[in-house]
Amino acid sequence: MKDNPFQLREKSVLLCGPVTSITASTAFLLAEMGANIALVTDQPDKAARIAQELANRQEIDAKAGRLHAINFKLDAKNVSASVKEAISLTAEALGAVDIYVDTSLKFPLVENNPDLFSELLKKRHEEDFLLAVGFGQALSQAFERRRKGRIIYLIPDLATFPAIDRPALISRWSLQYYTDALSTQLEKHESTANCVSIGINEEYLLSRFAGQSLHEAEKSFQKTFPSAKLCDTHRVNNNIAKTIAFLASPLGAGVSGQVMKV
Repeated sequence: MKDNPFQLREKSVLLCGPVTSITASTAFLLAEMGANIALVTDQPDKAARIAQELANRQEIDAKAGRLHAINFKLDAKNVSASVKEAISLTAEALGAVDIYVDTSLKFPLVENNPDLFSELLKKRHEEDFLLAVGFGQALSQAFERRRKGRIIYLIPDLATFPAIDRPALISRWSLQYYTDALSTQLEKHESTANCVSIGINEEYLLSRFAGQSLHEAEKSFQKTFPSAKLCDTHRVNNNIAKTIAFLASPLGAGVSGQVMKV
């Protein structure tokens, strides 16, 4: 009998980023495929709820993977040590790292203040980029021995924002170009690196405009970005998770250095 090409049994995933519905959808699907997951985040309560949900599912499906919630805050001011510690904690929990999924790339929005918007955006994107590169380099070395590794970055679809300013575009493109270069570096280790480009969803709007209804949040958002379109959260989250699962699976072995737009 041939192996299931979507199976991730005995694979270890380092899932890094805020605990959002995207992170949860991704964790659920990868665990369903049999992967064991270390969710590295500084939101332990939310991570514990996902871990409990997966534990409940495991009682029904013994083949499902498990999730370890690791409470750890990445530090962009000390990238090397921070990345090393995150990988070490994951290895302690799971034994190794085969797949790295970075869901941390977000884009802060400060309406009606272009100068503050620009500075916050530039700072956040610079920090995210440094950490992304730190993980890429550290895991590239690890995959020399482990082989068949996967590195997957989520990036904002800035085409959604025609009024977005230059720092965000530079950061986004820098990670895209870095991923392309990293994919060449990883090729000799039978490993891949890709980006998944995502747009704005309901969850982001509600968190950004706290206390407002979805309709109110959407109106507030469109004051700054009139032509931006809101994605359907449930549909898009499922598609993001499926795209990540494909790239992480054996079927994704031939795809590297690409940007998959969801």
